[in-house]
Amino acid sequence: DYFKEQVFPKFKNRMEKILVAFDIDETALTYFEYFYQLYLKRPYKRVNPLDSIVNTARYCQANQPILSLYNFFKIHGCTVVFTSSRPDSIYICEMCITIQLQPLTVQGLNKAGYVVGEKDVYLCSDHSFKKTVRQTLTYPDGKDSKDAKPVYEYIVAVDDDFSVLDEGSDPNDGDLDLAIWVPSAFR
Repeated sequence: DYFKEQVFPKFKNRMEKILVAFDIDETALTYFEYFYQLYLKRPYKRVNPLDSIVNTARYCQANQPILSLYNFFKIHGCTVVFTSSRPDSIYICEMCITIQLQPLTVQGLNKAGYVVGEKDVYLCSDHSFKKTVRQTLTYPDGKDSKDAKPVYEYIVAVDDDFSVLDEGSDPNDGDLDLAIWVPSAFR
């Protein structure tokens, strides 16, 4: 209701100017059931957390309230992207291979019910929300350019890590208009 009453009327014919950035792991996607079953069946076995990332398409499930929120923003014409602190690729020593995580991430999001392409997913291992969302997406020509004009006029972040949201919400920077914190079973 907040968006329908307060935000959307300001952007009547320019809904694409609203950018909504969803975190991926334990926000848009959840592995809780996978890890729960894994530890329940083998409680003393050490689990590699990269296993869930590499096998995203197999193990992930949509976080249903977040999928509903995603659909709400998409239906209303907002620009939606996904961000993660996942690296672009990982090297698995035992197998001597490098695995590119971008296509696996896109596949996992699509399997869970999100409709995304590689251009909608931004992986940055330092999870710098400001750098990824504000500088890369909002100011593609550089924020410090004298002619810099933002592509997006209203930015919403949805994340399970409050410190990431807090990083992007400095009112002096004007970086984030709304932060939605999602409690996680793992934090």
